[in-house]
Amino acid sequence: MAATAVDVSSGSPMTSYGGFAHVKAQIQKWTQQLDSVSFLKQSGAHEDASRELEDLTRSVEVFFDTEVAESNYVGAVMDEDVEFDGPVAPSGFLCSSCVPKKGKSGGPHSQGTKQRNAMMEDEETLQLLSQFCIRLNESPEVQEIRADDSHIAELSAAPGPSVYRALKRVLTLDGEELPPETPGPNAGDGEGNRRGNGQRRLSAEAVKAVERVGERSHSIDNTPQTRTGGLTTEGQGTSPGIASSEGVRSPEVGGGPTVDGADAEDAEFLRGIESLWEEVRSAYEREKVLLANDLWLSLKKRIAEALRFRRNSATHASVSPQQLSASMFSHAQSQPPNSTYNRLVNLLHQYEKDTLIKELEVKAKWAADAFAVLSEGTEGWDYVKHKTHEFWSKKLPDGTYIFRCEGVMDQPVFNIVSILVEGDQHPTWCPFLESSQNWEITRVSQIVQHTYSLPWPFDKRYTNLLGFGVDALDDPDKECLMVLAKSLNEESLFLCRDKEVPEIDPAKPRMDIHLFAFIMTPDPTGKPATKVQFFAKLDPNVSQSGSQAVT
Repeated sequence: MAATAVDVSSGSPMTSYGGFAHVKAQIQKWTQQLDSVSFLKQSGAHEDASRELEDLTRSVEVFFDTEVAESNYVGAVMDEDVEFDGPVAPSGFLCSSCVPKKGKSGGPHSQGTKQRNAMMEDEETLQLLSQFCIRLNESPEVQEIRADDSHIAELSAAPGPSVYRALKRVLTLDGEELPPETPGPNAGDGEGNRRGNGQRRLSAEAVKAVERVGERSHSIDNTPQTRTGGLTTEGQGTSPGIASSEGVRSPEVGGGPTVDGADAEDAEFLRGIESLWEEVRSAYEREKVLLANDLWLSLKKRIAEALRFRRNSATHASVSPQQLSASMFSHAQSQPPNSTYNRLVNLLHQYEKDTLIKELEVKAKWAADAFAVLSEGTEGWDYVKHKTHEFWSKKLPDGTYIFRCEGVMDQPVFNIVSILVEGDQHPTWCPFLESSQNWEITRVSQIVQHTYSLPWPFDKRYTNLLGFGVDALDDPDKECLMVLAKSLNEESLFLCRDKEVPEIDPAKPRMDIHLFAFIMTPDPTGKPATKVQFFAKLDPNVSQSGSQAVT
């Protein structure tokens, strides 16, 4: 039978698909995260690089679990005339540049003479994914982190193979035996953190919101497998908060008649997911970006676990995801459009496309980068102390500079915030700043245009910034307010919400602010004092020439 592309969510053959743009955008985002891992590792911030790698790995894992493996976003190709000489272990996704998996003896597994690789419909997208996968496994910084932190290789947000395992099974050449995977901490258990490293505590508000979903367990019954008719069927397990799809009609989320208790349980789980989504929205609208991100990661993990459970209940271990079996697709296609499985898929797609989530992920990444830089050691930095304030500076090999300052101000935190948000008053306290204009986007975000007068012989510098505030006062690990900003680029322009952006004369030399952070922590004893942490990573572009002065 000829290979046919199938859209699982609709149950009908696909002849075209226009949704690959979001996959390419996701790969670009991962690439930026991987760049951040390399930067942090090279800067000596090993712990933060490790956490960033875990965060990246989990994000890719969710993608493989909810999109590639099930073909919900990406049209996969199933080939019904594939022959197998023996069982093939699941190996994630087969990229165009992947190599045959080798066995213990060093030779490739025999997979039949008619085997053909399952491919995504879009060759360009496949190539981008392949290149990223190879870089993820071959990056020297990543390999060094994994060598130092053996738990990275065993990372698992939920039962099932992590993307590290999945990709390594496909890309490895040595066929090494991987250690048994173990469940890791998660954002919803009150012990893990939003990066999954077991060090971050969730706020009480986040814990309560997560508990409202009513998740019962992160484990799935690993009952013995039995061989039936040449195919492997798994023992019936218990889903994390959602019943098996076998023989169950899914009701509307709003209620309605049920067939049995499992039917009602599915409806309750869906209502819990939608309730958690409202918690995400509420937290974000209150500028609680870290809390909103914690809740969003927890929501995605719950949906991924439910989809994985249902997928596993219909998967056959003798068939790898590269050669998806017709029976698996038939099972997915047999479910009605309003089944719990399809409703979860649709909810996840809907949430991920929401502008709120796109903004949230950008802001959460900026905040994570800020905390990573501030937690980095200062060995080798230039250092100056003035009264109660300490100053550090460092020039990086690429010509950019990082400036840091820490100290205590004898002012309540909200007095300091009020000065920061008044953009036209920035020249009263910012060194070398000649003038400033601001354009408000929301109550806590604005565009600011700065003109800097640098010492002779350098000419003036100009920049447009996008800045916003983050309320982390309720976060037990942070207990601070943040102001974050970057020069306007493709990423930060998205946060401008179509606000008209002021232009800078192209002939004028720019100063690029890669990241600016101002973090204010109130005195824990209640005194009218605030601990202030500031840093700016910037490129003064000294190669640019002004009209008269040397740059």
